[in-house]
This record gives sequence, structure tokens and C-alpha cells, in this order.
Amino acid sequence: MNTQKLKTVVLLVFLSVNTTIFSQGLRIFSTPFHPFQKSSLNCSILNSSGKIGDFNITSNVYDPTGNLLMTEKAIVTLNESLNIISEGFLRGKEVNFIDNDFEKLFSLSNGFPPLNYKICIELKSSFESKSSYQECNTSEVNNLINILPFYPQNEMEVFETNPLFSWGVSNYNNLPFEYKLKVVKFDESKYRSINRGVPLIEISTLDPFFILPSQIPLENNENYVWQVESFLFGQPVASSEVFEFTKNGEERLEDIPKVISYVNVIEVDDKTPLIAIGKFKFKYLEETNDNILQIELFDFESGEKIKYKKKLLTVLGENKFEIDLSLDAYLKHNKLYKIKVFSKNMENSYDLSIKYINPDYIKNN
Repeated sequence: MNTQKLKTVVLLVFLSVNTTIFSQGLRIFSTPFHPFQKSSLNCSILNSSGKIGDFNITSNVYDPTGNLLMTEKAIVTLNESLNIISEGFLRGKEVNFIDNDFEKLFSLSNGFPPLNYKICIELKSSFESKSSYQECNTSEVNNLINILPFYPQNEMEVFETNPLFSWGVSNYNNLPFEYKLKVVKFDESKYRSINRGVPLIEISTLDPFFILPSQIPLENNENYVWQVESFLFGQPVASSEVFEFTKNGEERLEDIPKVISYVNVIEVDDKTPLIAIGKFKFKYLEETNDNILQIELFDFESGEKIKYKKKLLTVLGENKFEIDLSLDAYLKHNKLYKIKVFSKNMENSYDLSIKYINPDYIKNN
């Protein structure tokens, strides 16, 4: 073997060994996701490779089926031992969304939406282009989601034959979740019932509430369980606890507090029904000289406009109003309605859902 060939072999062996040493001297540990995290490059890097300085760091974010959702690239300076990588340590960051639907969800979530991900992070030395190291980890954001029961709550008595089931999602409540509601008659235990029982109803809905249809009435003095699952981007996100309730066969009275606080129409959405006991109480922050609010009512299911219209004078600052629906609107007890609150020039308009309760049907507290 001539001298030139020997040098080439030695060089190739050196590069191979050097790259192996480089790889073996690096470990990447993913940082647990937190609500509204904006970068997949957050991680901890243990550097014992003997190489310090600038590295190119790249992350590829996949869904559980292997579809590439987005990529991130940046430059990071590594020291020896442990390096905690966060937004402040990244330079020249570039983000590229591959999936358009995921990009929309990312924007709505103000960060990573609550899904499961496979994240592969690769490090390349800026001074040795052939030296690289990659690790892939699974990250979960959906464990940050809780589904909370609004009605019926756990171990509650209900008096309606066809109650309104309603729930809410902690964090990320502005995302377009799809829900699956299951209601089952109780049998031995609530977990056995929900897993093995024949559903009284099992239905998907885009709204965080559902009225049990009249053709599926609850039986008096029977126990029931219900559970809600949420889905996003075609993935299951979270399941609620299993909630138990009893259908009471006594006179149908609503066990609802007589004192209902004022709701801020600017902050609430139209997805979760509000309670209106005879009167609808709300507050409104007036920031202009418009000085007039108008109120209109609609049937929740049909969207038909109800013969009711009211104008309210406002002053600058916070205004509190109580609209007497028992006298002016003739609404039906335990029924859902839509209420529209808007300024006279329509610059401010708010749609809300209300469940009207006749005051005569409330238990005395």
C-alpha cells in the first residue's frame, strides 16, 4: 500500500471514530411540554463530547401516525456538561409548517395544541459538518387537558326527564374540539357501567352541551353515569372522569341558587349556556360614547326570532343590567335560548346561550 492510500485510510478511520465519539458524547433530553409552549427545541443537552461552540439544532415534529407537521432550525452554543436550551439560547431560528391545518391550530392555541407528538432533535457541529447526533422522543400535551362537568355534576340529583348535559375544557377552550358524550344506566360501579353497559345514548357533538332527546327519557329513581371524550385534529385528546347522577321522581324543581352573579358579555362565549332565573344579569364595559345597547332573543334550536326587543342606556365604564324575562319575553321553563347583545352601530356584538329557569321552579334554599 502506498503512502497516499495509507493516509487516506487513516483519515477515514479517524473521521469515523471521531464522529462516533462525538455522537456518544451527546445526549438530548426532551423538556416536558407546558400549556402554550411555542418551540419544540426546548430540551436539555448533556455534552461530554469534548466539542464546545456553535451547533446547528433541528427538530422535526410528527403526529403519532408519522406525518411531518413542522420543522424548526436554529443555532445554539454548547458548553461542556449540561446545557438547558430554551428560546433565549437560540439564534437565527426558522420555523416551517408543513401541515396547514396544524398551523391553524398552532395559531389558535398560541403554541402547541394539546396533541401527542414524536419530536426528533438533531445536532450538527458547525465546524464538523459530518458530525451529527439525533434523538427522538414522544411528547404529550393532551395530559394538560381536564374536562369539567357543569351539569349534572357528580353524585347530583336531577329532576328533568331530559336534562341538559354540559361541560367545559380547562386550557385551550378556544379550540374547535369535537366531543363524544356517552350516557349509561348505572350497574354495580360507574366504571363498569361506562365500559360495559349499553349506552342510553352515545353521540358526537361540536358543542360542549347536549340535551337528551325526548324519545330517550330518564327513568325515575334510577342512577346513571356519563362521560365525555374530546378530539382534535382527528386525535383523541382527553376523557373526563365518569360522573354519576340520580333521576329523582319527586316534583320537578330546580336545585339552583337564587343568587346568580353578573356575567361579563365580553368575556363569555356562546357555547356554554348561562343560567337566567327569571332575569338575565350581565355587565358591560362601555368604552365609547355609543351609550345604547340593544337586546334580541332567539329560539336556540330553530333560530327563530322571539318577539322581544329592548334598548338599554349605558354610561362610560362598567354597566350592570338585569333584564326581566319572566314578564316581558314569556320564555318557557328549562328551555335554551340565544340572546344577542349589540351596540346601535353594530361595532360590538355578542351572542350568548342561556337556559331559562322559571323562578317558581326553584327549591327554597
